[in-house]
Formats: sequence, C-alpha cells, structure tokens
Amino acid sequence: IAGAGTVVTGSVVAGTVRAGDTVLLLPSGMRARVRGIHAGNLPVERASAGDRCALNLTGPGIRKETTGRGDWAVDPEHGMMSHRCDVELRVLNSERAALKSGTPVLVHHGAAQISGRVVVLDTVTLAPGETGLAQLLLDRDAPLRHGDRLVLRDTSASRTIAGGRVLDPRAPIRQRRGPERIAVLRALASGEDRAALRGVLALPPFLLRRDALLADWGLYDAGLTALVPDTVMAGGFLVTSPAVTELTRHVTAALTEFHTRQPAMPGITASALRQTLPVRLPRDSFPALLAHLLESGTVAAEGHLFRAPDHRGDLTGADALLWARLRPLLEAVPFRPPLLREAAGPLGTGDVALRRACKGFARSGLLVEVAPDRFFVMKAVPEMAAAAHALSAEAADGWFTAAQYRDRIGCGRQLAIQVLDYFDRRGVTVRRGDLRRAGKPGAMMFV
Repeated sequence: IAGAGTVVTGSVVAGTVRAGDTVLLLPSGMRARVRGIHAGNLPVERASAGDRCALNLTGPGIRKETTGRGDWAVDPEHGMMSHRCDVELRVLNSERAALKSGTPVLVHHGAAQISGRVVVLDTVTLAPGETGLAQLLLDRDAPLRHGDRLVLRDTSASRTIAGGRVLDPRAPIRQRRGPERIAVLRALASGEDRAALRGVLALPPFLLRRDALLADWGLYDAGLTALVPDTVMAGGFLVTSPAVTELTRHVTAALTEFHTRQPAMPGITASALRQTLPVRLPRDSFPALLAHLLESGTVAAEGHLFRAPDHRGDLTGADALLWARLRPLLEAVPFRPPLLREAAGPLGTGDVALRRACKGFARSGLLVEVAPDRFFVMKAVPEMAAAAHALSAEAADGWFTAAQYRDRIGCGRQLAIQVLDYFDRRGVTVRRGDLRRAGKPGAMMFV
C-alpha cells in the first residue's frame, strides 16, 4: 500500500500478535517487524486467535513479492518446517474408490496448496466413508503443527478426496507402520489435546523431547504445564511421574541382576543396560533418564559404567596386585600418563601382559584408552573434557586450538591432539579444520 509498505491479511490461528512484535515468515524464513495492525478497518494494538486482521510488516527484504498466499507469520521460536507428517484422514462418502498408498494429492493447509503423496498406515486402503491413519509426503516444506486441519483433493483440483488433521508433523520414515508407532498415533487421535498428550506419555518410550513438543504443538511453557501438570523434566525430556517410577523399577532390577551375575565388575555400560530393559528406550532419550536417576541418587556412576549406589566391585588375585601398583603411577600425572612400554619397567612386567591387563581394567571402568597404549585413569577424562569446554566458553567465537588445549592441561602437543581426537569421536568436542568447540557435556560422553 502506497505510504504504508507491505501489508498482509489473514486469520490469527493461535496466540496473540502485537504492534512492535517480531515475526518469522514461513516458508521464506525472513524476519519482519509488525509496524501496525488493523482489524475491522480500524487500527488496533493487538489481534488474537479467531481475529481477521491486517499486519503492516517492515524489515530487510520485506516486499510484496517476497510474501504470498498461504504464507504464515509465526513466533520466531516456532519456525519448525515439515515435509512429512502423520495424519488422521476421513475419506469422503462421495469417492468411488478406496484411497491407497502412493496416491498423488493436493494438500490444502490454511490458504496454501501443496502437492504430495499418501501412505496409508494402519490398513491397506481407506474405503469411502472410512477414517484411518496415514502419512503425507509433501513436495515442499510446510509449517505444520499438531491439530492443523487439512483438505486433500485430486491432482486436477476437480474433486475433494478426504479431510483430516495433523497428528505428528515430525513423522518418522522408519517403523512408521510398527505397532508401537500406530499406538502412539491412535493416542494422538484419541481426543482433545490434554487426553492425547497424556495418552502418548503413557506409552513406550514414555519420554518426549520438550523443545520438539513445544515446536510441534505451537505451545509455550505455561500451555504445556496446563496440559500435563504432573510431568517431570529429565535432561530436556518430559516424562510423567508414574512412568519415572516404572522405568526406575526396571533399571534397578536390571542393575541388581547384573551385579548378582558379575559381582567383581564395578558396573555396566549404558548401551548394555538399555538393551537389558524390558522397555527399549531410544538412544537419544535413555541418557536423559540416566541423568535423572544419577541426580536423584537411584543410580551411581563409575566413569562410563553405571551401578547400584551400594555396589562395590573389587578386583582379585594378580589383577588386584597390579592395579595397586599401576594406579599411583597413573594418578601422579593424570593428564600425562606414560606409554605402556614406559610403565612396564617400573612395574616389573612385560609390555604384552601389561597391555592385556590395562584393556581389562578399561572394560571394568577403571581406565580409559584414549589412544593406542595410552591409558588414563577414569576420573581424569571428565576433567579434561571440562577443560575443553572451559576453553570454548572463554573464546569469543567458541573455537580453540590444540595448542591452547595443550597449555591448559599441561601435556605435549601430540598427546593433546590424541585427547581431542578422542573427544571428537565421543561428541564432546566438534572439529572444524584445526579448530574445535564444545559439544555435548563431558559427563555424558560414555552414555
């Protein structure tokens, strides 16, 4: 509009927009400031869900040509886009044939029209008048959210095939027809948001990533708390109190059984513990559960091994004698341990025998083999990881060099590079050329 600039009109689907707010335009990803709002041909300070309004937008690159029908203006925190979503569909009675997987369709979402294909999930086909679960594969990304309404038409746009709603805008490609996945989708389709979310949290794997849930459902903390007030936070995941109780019981029973079978071992690895549980938790959520159990004191850790708090594994025989002599030698210089051939002489043993013993100590969680024949005492490794994270925090851009790390922990350059390479493999540091920055917390590197 001459003298005003770019003005967009539409419906407020959720939330509130105020003059002066910053919005994210999707799918372009451009940011704009709301200069003013009109509703009912009158200037207003804000517009809320259900209102029809016009937004006067300004910002770098914001022009009439950069916006179009079907675009969305959203909170910058909720900019998630999706090209694959799981939906609940109802095929119209007027259809002459059943809807089957692979059918090309036009998907109407808001004011946008997107081409895509249908994959039927819980049956072979959906007959006219039937309701079922399906996955939509879109030809381009769209800002889909749980609960969004959809209309499916044929590719010529001459007839309407089905209507539905989005259940999960972050749909998986693997195991999409598995019984556990179908159970989750049926819970999401079971009713209003509170019942749906509680139903999903009651199903394996019981934990939902909080940031993904907020983005996928278009929620904020207050809204999420109102839906499921009895959830607890575990490493960025939401889980209900009954689920925590059940998972804790499974973990405790698994540790008790392991200690009974192998009383000399100080603990069990996280991957082995996860595989022994009757409920198989995903790799990304199990560390969150372990972190919660460690914080509550239900589980104790010995380096990368986990044990019951009251369990103590003890070495016996020749291993116990060798460890009693080797441990002080390594702890005297925790960040500069000698090579095995250098330690064999003072210990009065051969290289081969010492190497075999040290690999056994590493399996028991007493040592960590960072590089070939370079073993560190377990407690030194998280401390070295903390030194790398501290360097990253001190750097203006987060990146540091191997030389800086060498000076920080007081070792040689070659050893510093070996340690950093080990951290790179564990995800504790992220490498870019000769530079590195902090990755995941060092305390969870063995999970």
